[in-house]
Amino acid sequence: MNRILKKIRTGILAAGFISVSALAMAQNVLSVPGLGTIPLPHDMHLVDGKGSSVEKMFIENTQRPDFGESSQAAFMEIVAIPPGMDLFAEKGTHPFNRAHLYQLQMKKPQGQYTAGVFVVSGNGKELFPDSRVRAFWDKAFSEGSDRPTSLFGLPKIQLSEYQSIFDRFLASRKGNKMKIKVMSFAPWHAYKNADGTYRWQQEAKAVVTDYRGLSFPVWIYSAFFREGDQYFLIYLEGSHMAGAELDEPWLASLYQLKRGDGV
Repeated sequence: MNRILKKIRTGILAAGFISVSALAMAQNVLSVPGLGTIPLPHDMHLVDGKGSSVEKMFIENTQRPDFGESSQAAFMEIVAIPPGMDLFAEKGTHPFNRAHLYQLQMKKPQGQYTAGVFVVSGNGKELFPDSRVRAFWDKAFSEGSDRPTSLFGLPKIQLSEYQSIFDRFLASRKGNKMKIKVMSFAPWHAYKNADGTYRWQQEAKAVVTDYRGLSFPVWIYSAFFREGDQYFLIYLEGSHMAGAELDEPWLASLYQLKRGDGV
C-alpha cells in the first residue's frame, strides 16, 4: 500500500474501526493516566480501541526507520503535533509506541459522527530532545507574564500564508507527492482551563491528495497538556462533517478537565 495513502487511511479507519459489540463498552469520559479525566456531553461517547488493528497500524507506521523523513511525518508535524516534538519512534520506549487509540462517537437524527482519538504522553526529554525546544515548552505552561500565548504569528498571518508554509514544508521532503489544501487553520494557541491551568491547542481542516489524485477531507483537533514533568497530546482525526459536529462539544469538554482523576 502506498505509504501516504496508508497514513490517511489509518486516520479514516480510526474513525470507524469499532465493532457493534463494542458499543456496550462506550463511556462518557476520557480518562488519561497521569493527567486526569475529560467529561463528555450526554450524546457523545468514547470507545476504547486499545489493542485494535488500527492502533497497531499507527504504532508500526511510526516505527519505520525512514518515518521521520516521510510525507506522513510531515503531515503530522504540520497539523497534529506540537512544533519540535520528536516523531522518531524506532526505539521501543518512545512515547509513540505507547499511543492509545479511542473512537469518539456522536449520534444525531441525521446520522452518526465519529473521529479517532490518539493519546500520547511522555516526559520532556522523550518528546523534545532539542533542549531549546524543551525550554520553550517548559515555559509555555507557566502562569507567569513571560508565558508565550501563540505560535506562527496568530492572528496576523492569513490563510494563504499558512498554505505557503504547508507547501514549503512538504517540498522539503524528498520524493514527496502529497498535496495539502488548507481549508481552515487555527494554529497553536494557549487557552486557560476551568481549573486555572493552561493547555495548547490547534485545529485544521484540509484536503489531502496523494500522487494518484485521490483526495481525502481531514479534520485534526489537537490539545496539548502538561502535568508535572509529563506532557500529554490528545488529537482527534476525522472527516470535515465529523469536525463540524464534534468540535464545539469537544472544546467544551476540554475546558472541564479534572486533573488527578485519571486511572
